[in-house]
Amino acid sequence: MERPRKALLPAWGWIAFYFIGSAVVLFEKMKFPLLRPGYGEPLWAPWHAKAMANTIGAPLQYRVLSYLLPEIPHRLGLSVFDSYLLVRYLCTVLMCALLHRLWRPWLKNDAEAAVGLVAFLMLYMMSTLPLPQPAEPINIVFVVGCYIALQRRQLPLLYLLVALGALNKLTVVFVAPVAFFYLLDGQQKTARAWLVAAGHAVAIFLVAGGVRLSILELVGTRKYISSLWMVETNLTWMKDSVAGWVFIPLVLAPMALIWLTWRRQPALIRAHSLMLPLFVVAHFLITIMAEFRTQMMTLALTIPAVLVLAFPGRDEAAEDPSAEAESDS
Repeated sequence: MERPRKALLPAWGWIAFYFIGSAVVLFEKMKFPLLRPGYGEPLWAPWHAKAMANTIGAPLQYRVLSYLLPEIPHRLGLSVFDSYLLVRYLCTVLMCALLHRLWRPWLKNDAEAAVGLVAFLMLYMMSTLPLPQPAEPINIVFVVGCYIALQRRQLPLLYLLVALGALNKLTVVFVAPVAFFYLLDGQQKTARAWLVAAGHAVAIFLVAGGVRLSILELVGTRKYISSLWMVETNLTWMKDSVAGWVFIPLVLAPMALIWLTWRRQPALIRAHSLMLPLFVVAHFLITIMAEFRTQMMTLALTIPAVLVLAFPGRDEAAEDPSAEAESDS
Protein backbone atom coordinates (compact mmCIF):
# COMPACT_ATOMS: atom_id res chain seq x y z
CA MET A 1 0.00 0.00 0.00
CA GLU A 2 1.48 3.32 -1.06
CA ARG A 3 2.21 5.59 1.89
CA PRO A 4 0.50 8.99 2.30
CA ARG A 5 2.30 11.87 0.64
CA LYS A 6 2.00 15.61 0.39
CA ALA A 7 0.13 16.53 -2.78
CA LEU A 8 1.88 19.31 -4.66
CA LEU A 9 -0.69 19.48 -7.46
CA PRO A 10 -4.09 17.95 -8.17
CA ALA A 11 -4.30 15.44 -11.01
CA TRP A 12 -5.26 18.11 -13.55
CA GLY A 13 -2.32 20.23 -12.39
CA TRP A 14 0.14 17.43 -13.09
CA ILE A 15 -1.37 16.89 -16.53
CA ALA A 16 -0.91 20.61 -17.24
CA PHE A 17 2.67 20.33 -15.95
CA TYR A 18 3.39 17.49 -18.41
CA PHE A 19 1.92 19.34 -21.39
CA ILE A 20 3.34 22.81 -20.64
CA GLY A 21 6.82 21.51 -19.73
CA SER A 22 6.92 19.41 -22.88
CA ALA A 23 5.85 22.39 -25.01
CA VAL A 24 8.64 24.55 -23.57
CA VAL A 25 11.22 21.83 -24.26
CA LEU A 26 9.98 21.20 -27.78
CA PHE A 27 9.96 24.86 -28.83
CA GLU A 28 13.34 25.61 -27.30
CA LYS A 29 15.10 22.90 -29.29
CA MET A 30 13.00 23.10 -32.45
CA LYS A 31 12.86 26.88 -32.81
CA PHE A 32 15.88 26.79 -35.12
CA PRO A 33 14.21 24.62 -37.79
CA LEU A 34 10.90 26.35 -37.06
CA LEU A 35 12.32 29.83 -37.72
CA ARG A 36 14.78 28.98 -40.50
CA PRO A 37 13.05 28.14 -43.81
CA GLY A 38 15.66 25.60 -44.94
CA TYR A 39 15.58 23.44 -41.83
CA GLY A 40 11.94 22.46 -41.40
CA GLU A 41 9.84 20.77 -44.05
CA PRO A 42 12.57 21.02 -46.76
CA LEU A 43 14.91 18.90 -44.60
CA TRP A 44 12.49 16.49 -42.95
CA ALA A 45 10.15 15.75 -45.87
CA PRO A 46 12.86 14.21 -48.12
CA TRP A 47 14.22 12.22 -45.15
CA HIS A 48 10.76 10.85 -44.41
CA ALA A 49 10.12 10.04 -48.06
CA LYS A 50 13.34 8.00 -48.21
CA ALA A 51 12.43 6.18 -45.00
CA MET A 52 8.98 5.27 -46.30
CA ALA A 53 10.52 4.18 -49.62
CA ASN A 54 12.98 1.95 -47.73
CA THR A 55 16.03 3.71 -49.17
CA ILE A 56 17.86 5.21 -46.17
CA GLY A 57 20.85 3.62 -44.51
CA ALA A 58 21.30 1.66 -41.31
CA PRO A 59 20.40 1.91 -38.51
CA LEU A 60 17.70 4.49 -39.30
CA GLN A 61 15.87 2.21 -41.73
CA TYR A 62 15.58 -0.45 -39.05
CA ARG A 63 13.82 1.94 -36.62
CA VAL A 64 10.46 1.44 -38.27
CA LEU A 65 8.27 2.99 -35.57
CA SER A 66 10.28 6.22 -35.78
CA TYR A 67 8.90 6.94 -39.25
CA LEU A 68 5.67 4.90 -39.26
CA LEU A 69 4.21 6.77 -36.28
CA PRO A 70 4.63 10.24 -37.89
CA GLU A 71 3.18 8.82 -41.10
CA ILE A 72 -0.21 8.53 -39.35
CA PRO A 73 -0.79 12.27 -38.73
CA HIS A 74 0.86 13.00 -42.09
CA ARG A 75 -1.77 10.92 -43.85
CA LEU A 76 -4.43 12.77 -41.89
CA GLY A 77 -3.29 16.06 -43.42
CA LEU A 78 -0.37 17.41 -41.37
CA SER A 79 2.90 18.29 -43.06
CA VAL A 80 5.81 15.89 -42.49
CA PHE A 81 7.59 18.33 -40.19
CA ASP A 82 4.46 19.02 -38.12
CA SER A 83 3.81 15.27 -37.90
CA TYR A 84 7.25 14.63 -36.44
CA LEU A 85 6.83 17.56 -34.05
CA LEU A 86 3.49 16.16 -32.88
CA VAL A 87 4.92 12.68 -32.24
CA ARG A 88 7.91 14.14 -30.41
CA TYR A 89 5.65 16.36 -28.31
CA LEU A 90 3.28 13.54 -27.34
CA CYS A 91 6.24 11.29 -26.51
CA THR A 92 7.67 13.99 -24.24
CA VAL A 93 4.33 14.37 -22.45
CA LEU A 94 4.14 10.59 -22.04
CA MET A 95 7.73 10.51 -20.76
CA CYS A 96 6.80 12.93 -17.97
CA ALA A 97 3.73 10.92 -16.97
CA LEU A 98 5.59 7.59 -17.00
CA LEU A 99 8.62 8.92 -15.11
CA HIS A 100 6.31 10.35 -12.45
CA ARG A 101 4.60 6.97 -12.19
CA LEU A 102 7.94 5.13 -11.99
CA TRP A 103 9.41 7.39 -9.30
CA ARG A 104 6.34 7.78 -7.05
CA PRO A 105 6.93 4.72 -4.80
CA TRP A 106 10.46 5.90 -3.97
CA LEU A 107 9.83 9.56 -3.15
CA LYS A 108 8.36 11.19 -0.04
CA ASN A 109 6.23 13.75 -1.81
CA ASP A 110 5.32 15.23 -5.17
CA ALA A 111 7.72 18.14 -4.74
CA GLU A 112 10.61 15.70 -5.16
CA ALA A 113 8.99 14.33 -8.30
CA ALA A 114 8.64 17.87 -9.67
CA VAL A 115 12.35 18.53 -9.08
CA GLY A 116 13.21 15.30 -10.88
CA LEU A 117 10.96 16.02 -13.85
CA VAL A 118 12.31 19.54 -14.26
CA ALA A 119 15.88 18.17 -14.19
CA PHE A 120 14.98 15.53 -16.76
CA LEU A 121 13.27 18.04 -19.07
CA MET A 122 16.22 20.43 -18.89
CA LEU A 123 18.71 17.69 -19.79
CA TYR A 124 16.38 16.35 -22.47
CA MET A 125 16.15 19.84 -23.96
CA MET A 126 19.95 20.06 -24.06
CA SER A 127 20.27 16.64 -25.70
CA THR A 128 17.71 17.01 -28.48
CA LEU A 129 19.00 17.87 -31.94
CA PRO A 130 16.98 19.98 -34.41
CA LEU A 131 17.50 17.23 -36.99
CA PRO A 132 15.58 14.06 -37.92
CA GLN A 133 16.44 11.99 -34.83
CA PRO A 134 12.90 10.75 -34.14
CA ALA A 135 13.74 7.40 -32.50
CA GLU A 136 15.10 8.75 -29.20
CA PRO A 137 11.91 10.08 -27.53
CA ILE A 138 10.02 6.94 -28.57
CA ASN A 139 12.86 4.83 -27.16
CA ILE A 140 12.72 6.56 -23.77
CA VAL A 141 8.96 6.00 -23.57
CA PHE A 142 9.32 2.27 -24.13
CA VAL A 143 12.30 1.86 -21.80
CA VAL A 144 10.50 3.66 -18.96
CA GLY A 145 7.40 1.58 -19.65
CA CYS A 146 9.54 -1.56 -19.38
CA TYR A 147 10.91 -0.38 -16.03
CA ILE A 148 7.40 0.22 -14.69
CA ALA A 149 6.32 -3.27 -15.80
CA LEU A 150 9.44 -4.73 -14.18
CA GLN A 151 8.87 -2.69 -11.01
CA ARG A 152 5.33 -4.10 -10.77
CA ARG A 153 6.47 -7.62 -11.80
CA GLN A 154 4.07 -7.50 -14.76
CA LEU A 155 6.26 -9.71 -16.93
CA PRO A 156 3.84 -10.32 -19.86
CA LEU A 157 3.50 -6.54 -20.25
CA LEU A 158 7.29 -6.25 -20.03
CA TYR A 159 7.78 -8.63 -22.94
CA LEU A 160 5.16 -6.82 -25.01
CA LEU A 161 6.86 -3.46 -24.43
CA VAL A 162 10.27 -4.93 -25.27
CA ALA A 163 8.91 -6.24 -28.58
CA LEU A 164 7.29 -2.92 -29.47
CA GLY A 165 10.35 -0.98 -28.34
CA ALA A 166 12.61 -3.10 -30.54
CA LEU A 167 10.54 -1.99 -33.53
CA ASN A 168 11.90 1.47 -32.82
CA LYS A 169 15.41 0.98 -31.45
CA LEU A 170 17.45 -1.98 -30.28
CA THR A 171 18.61 -0.09 -27.19
CA VAL A 172 15.65 -1.61 -25.36
CA VAL A 173 17.79 -4.76 -25.10
CA PHE A 174 19.53 -3.15 -22.09
CA VAL A 175 16.37 -3.93 -20.13
CA ALA A 176 17.60 -7.56 -20.14
CA PRO A 177 20.55 -7.08 -17.72
CA VAL A 178 18.45 -4.74 -15.56
CA ALA A 179 15.81 -7.47 -15.29
CA PHE A 180 18.46 -10.06 -14.45
CA PHE A 181 19.97 -8.05 -11.59
CA TYR A 182 16.57 -6.85 -10.35
CA LEU A 183 14.96 -10.29 -10.22
CA LEU A 184 18.04 -11.61 -8.41
CA ASP A 185 18.20 -8.75 -5.89
CA GLY A 186 17.11 -9.75 -2.39
CA GLN A 187 16.74 -13.40 -3.32
CA GLN A 188 18.62 -16.28 -1.81
CA LYS A 189 21.24 -17.07 -4.44
CA THR A 190 19.95 -20.56 -5.13
CA ALA A 191 20.32 -22.30 -8.47
CA ARG A 192 16.61 -21.73 -9.11
CA ALA A 193 16.88 -17.98 -8.43
CA TRP A 194 19.81 -17.68 -10.85
CA LEU A 195 17.98 -19.71 -13.49
CA VAL A 196 14.76 -17.67 -13.20
CA ALA A 197 16.59 -14.33 -13.45
CA ALA A 198 18.83 -15.53 -16.28
CA GLY A 199 15.87 -17.06 -18.09
CA HIS A 200 13.96 -13.79 -18.15
CA ALA A 201 17.06 -11.84 -19.22
CA VAL A 202 17.72 -14.27 -22.09
CA ALA A 203 14.05 -14.20 -23.09
CA ILE A 204 14.08 -10.38 -23.23
CA PHE A 205 17.24 -10.49 -25.33
CA LEU A 206 15.69 -13.06 -27.68
CA VAL A 207 12.47 -11.07 -28.05
CA ALA A 208 14.36 -7.88 -28.95
CA GLY A 209 16.78 -9.74 -31.20
CA GLY A 210 13.94 -11.62 -32.89
CA VAL A 211 12.15 -8.38 -33.69
CA ARG A 212 15.33 -6.91 -35.19
CA LEU A 213 15.90 -10.03 -37.31
CA SER A 214 12.31 -9.81 -38.53
CA ILE A 215 12.87 -6.18 -39.53
CA LEU A 216 16.03 -7.13 -41.41
CA GLU A 217 14.05 -9.81 -43.21
CA LEU A 218 11.37 -7.31 -44.21
CA VAL A 219 13.43 -4.26 -45.19
CA GLY A 220 16.73 -5.95 -46.08
CA THR A 221 20.18 -5.14 -44.79
CA ARG A 222 21.52 -1.63 -45.21
CA LYS A 223 24.98 -0.13 -45.21
CA TYR A 224 25.51 2.05 -42.15
CA ILE A 225 25.19 5.76 -42.86
CA SER A 226 28.51 6.53 -41.17
CA SER A 227 30.06 3.44 -39.60
CA LEU A 228 28.97 0.73 -37.19
CA TRP A 229 32.10 1.18 -35.05
CA MET A 230 32.69 4.57 -33.43
CA VAL A 231 35.70 3.93 -31.19
CA GLU A 232 38.08 6.09 -33.21
CA THR A 233 35.49 8.87 -33.48
CA ASN A 234 34.90 8.82 -29.72
CA LEU A 235 38.61 8.86 -28.94
CA THR A 236 39.01 11.85 -31.25
CA TRP A 237 36.13 13.63 -29.52
CA MET A 238 37.69 12.97 -26.13
CA LYS A 239 41.01 14.31 -27.36
CA ASP A 240 39.64 17.45 -28.99
CA SER A 241 36.52 18.41 -27.05
CA VAL A 242 35.05 18.29 -23.57
CA ALA A 243 31.83 17.03 -25.19
CA GLY A 244 33.47 13.64 -25.62
CA TRP A 245 33.58 13.22 -21.84
CA VAL A 246 29.90 13.92 -21.18
CA PHE A 247 29.20 10.26 -20.39
CA ILE A 248 31.24 10.57 -17.18
CA PRO A 249 28.98 13.06 -15.32
CA LEU A 250 25.86 11.75 -17.04
CA VAL A 251 26.35 7.99 -16.60
CA LEU A 252 29.50 6.98 -14.73
CA ALA A 253 29.27 9.49 -11.87
CA PRO A 254 25.66 8.52 -11.01
CA MET A 255 26.67 4.86 -11.26
CA ALA A 256 29.46 5.38 -8.73
CA LEU A 257 27.08 7.36 -6.49
CA ILE A 258 24.61 4.47 -6.45
CA TRP A 259 27.37 1.99 -5.62
CA LEU A 260 28.59 4.17 -2.75
CA THR A 261 25.09 4.41 -1.28
CA TRP A 262 24.00 0.89 -2.17
CA ARG A 263 21.79 0.11 0.83
CA ARG A 264 19.85 3.36 0.54
CA GLN A 265 18.84 2.78 -3.07
CA PRO A 266 15.75 0.87 -4.30
CA ALA A 267 16.35 -2.55 -5.88
CA LEU A 268 15.55 -1.42 -9.43
CA ILE A 269 18.04 1.45 -9.21
CA ARG A 270 20.71 -0.92 -7.90
CA ALA A 271 20.05 -3.25 -10.83
CA HIS A 272 20.25 -0.29 -13.21
CA SER A 273 23.67 0.69 -11.82
CA LEU A 274 25.02 -2.81 -12.51
CA MET A 275 23.83 -2.53 -16.12
CA LEU A 276 25.54 0.84 -16.72
CA PRO A 277 29.09 -0.51 -17.35
CA LEU A 278 27.68 -2.66 -20.17
CA PHE A 279 25.79 0.36 -21.48
CA VAL A 280 28.89 2.58 -21.54
CA VAL A 281 31.08 -0.01 -23.24
CA ALA A 282 28.48 -0.80 -25.90
CA HIS A 283 27.78 2.85 -26.61
CA PHE A 284 31.47 3.70 -26.75
CA LEU A 285 31.83 1.05 -29.44
CA ILE A 286 28.89 1.92 -31.69
CA THR A 287 27.57 5.43 -30.91
CA ILE A 288 28.97 8.95 -30.78
CA MET A 289 29.29 9.54 -27.04
CA ALA A 290 29.29 13.32 -27.45
CA GLU A 291 25.66 13.10 -28.63
CA PHE A 292 24.35 12.41 -25.17
CA ARG A 293 20.78 12.05 -26.44
CA THR A 294 21.59 8.34 -26.68
CA GLN A 295 22.33 8.30 -22.94
CA MET A 296 19.14 10.07 -21.85
CA MET A 297 17.39 6.77 -21.13
CA THR A 298 19.78 6.23 -18.19
CA LEU A 299 18.36 9.28 -16.41
CA ALA A 300 15.08 7.44 -15.83
CA LEU A 301 16.77 5.66 -12.92
CA THR A 302 19.74 7.87 -12.06
CA ILE A 303 17.66 10.99 -11.34
CA PRO A 304 15.58 9.22 -8.66
CA ALA A 305 18.81 7.78 -7.22
CA VAL A 306 20.03 11.35 -6.65
CA LEU A 307 16.63 12.37 -5.24
CA VAL A 308 16.71 9.50 -2.74
CA LEU A 309 19.99 10.88 -1.41
CA ALA A 310 19.11 14.57 -1.65
CA PHE A 311 15.86 14.16 0.29
CA PRO A 312 16.51 11.59 3.05
CA GLY A 313 14.08 10.30 5.65
CA ARG A 314 11.99 7.92 3.56
CA ASP A 315 10.65 4.56 4.71
CA GLU A 316 12.98 1.97 3.17
CA ALA A 317 10.29 -0.70 3.24
CA ALA A 318 8.13 1.43 0.97
CA GLU A 319 10.82 2.10 -1.61
CA ASP A 320 9.98 -0.86 -3.84
CA PRO A 321 6.41 -1.92 -4.61
CA SER A 322 7.45 -5.18 -6.28
CA ALA A 323 6.80 -7.39 -3.29
CA GLU A 324 3.28 -6.02 -2.91
CA ALA A 325 2.65 -6.34 -6.65
CA GLU A 326 3.95 -9.89 -6.60
CA SER A 327 1.64 -10.81 -3.72
CA ASP A 328 -1.32 -9.26 -5.55
CA SER A 329 -0.69 -11.22 -8.73
